[in-house]
This record gives sequence, structure tokens and C-alpha cells, in this order.
Amino acid sequence: EPLMLIPQPDASQSQVVPEEAELHRSLIHQNLSLVAVDGERIVGVALAGDLVPGDLEREFQEAEQKEVKCLLDKIHKFLAGIERQADIFAHFGVDRALYLYMLGVD
Repeated sequence: EPLMLIPQPDASQSQVVPEEAELHRSLIHQNLSLVAVDGERIVGVALAGDLVPGDLEREFQEAEQKEVKCLLDKIHKFLAGIERQADIFAHFGVDRALYLYMLGVD
């Protein structure tokens, strides 16, 4: 997934994580993502999916237990903590939310 490649001083930290790639592919079937095209060229992607309350706690627990090996792991751990603390479901009184997993533009 070229959109997930983050330039790093250590090239091994730019490797695609198979679990993340599988999650991103699975989101396409929810029909909540967008692709921007200019002629034959993809110029943007908004990868989105359905989020339910249990997802926040699960993501937080997974991020806390995972060893940080690259910048993306650090970002994931940071965001999982913020998202859990914000608890958008209780704040807005909803039981589902649209979650933007990735936004990429060229």
C-alpha cells in the first residue's frame, strides 16, 4: 500500500504491516470509503469504516500490548489513547460512527 509508506531514516520501518493492509482491504467492502480520480489517475483516497463502542477499547488494548517498532506504531498508540479518552459514543449519544482510517492525496 503506497499510501501507508512513511519515509523513515531506517528503511525497515517503512515496511507494510500485513495486519494493517488486511484491515484496509476489508474496509472497502463497507462502501464507506472514497476515491478521487483525475482521468485515469487516482489522486486521493479516504479510507473509512464503521466504528462501534467496543472498537475503541479493543484498539486501545491492542495498541498498549503491541511493541513499538516504527513511527506508525507510536502514532497508533497515541491516537488509540486519545480516542478512548474522548469516548465519542458517550459524548454524542450514538452507537455507531464513521471512522476515517486514512486520508491520502497526491
